[in-house]
Amino acid sequence: MRDMMIKSNQNLDLELLYAIILFQQQILNQMQ
Repeated sequence: MRDMMIKSNQNLDLELLYAIILFQQQILNQMQ
């Protein structure tokens, strides 16, 4: 059970990181 919680937390971190990268790219595209 604990392993599943740790795994889901890692997935959340990856999704958050991906969302931040997409957000930064959109801002850079608007600045150009």
